[in-house]
Amino acid sequence: MAARCARYWRRDPRYLASVVSFVVLPIMIGVSTSVGGGGGDAFFVGPLILAALTGPGLTSDLAYDSSALWTHVVTGVPGRADRVGRALAMGVVIVPLVMITAVVALAVTGRWEWAPGYLAALVCLVLVGMGVGLVTGSVQPGQAPPPGSSPFATGGSGGLLTVAIFAGGVVAAGLLSLPVLVPLAVWGLDSLPVQLLLLVVAVAWGGLLFRLAATWSGHRLERHWPELLARVSN
Repeated sequence: MAARCARYWRRDPRYLASVVSFVVLPIMIGVSTSVGGGGGDAFFVGPLILAALTGPGLTSDLAYDSSALWTHVVTGVPGRADRVGRALAMGVVIVPLVMITAVVALAVTGRWEWAPGYLAALVCLVLVGMGVGLVTGSVQPGQAPPPGSSPFATGGSGGLLTVAIFAGGVVAAGLLSLPVLVPLAVWGLDSLPVQLLLLVVAVAWGGLLFRLAATWSGHRLERHWPELLARVSN
């Protein structure tokens, strides 16, 4: 499953358009915020937003399969395998981009002492966000441009629904990451031990939510494959 989805990320223009937006977005946010008076530390904002967007980006992954999803239905693909495979494929492509932009932000600002805490925030946002994306995608996968069409095509009201679901996923990922982000903002940046502790907490908390989300959403897929096939085929 992960190998198939990874091929999509390399070859499908719809996925490649997403990769381009993932690269351009943090650069634009960091530069515009810094120029607008945010200072050098504003460069940290871009990678954080990119990390928050990563997981909810999984929401429409079923929709990108379109009618080809019938192969899952007839072969009885385990739902959890579908969920974890799609997350792995996206992680292989997007997580390195998150890390590269984070290193650039640290290099530009010179705040290397913040590296463990910054990594904790990024890890938490990615893992929690992926869990949110897996759950929402199993309930309402939204719509995507049909295979072979323009990657920038819209789906009318369906496209607006997809945007709303995506935005809700980003907000949910941020809220569920507060157990790591709040202590980090209040106490962590001035204390290396606290940063290292929060890094461990981020991996444990994010990993737990991701595992629960993959299991629950996988079971739901197995119960609703036909309905989801009809939805994404339309």
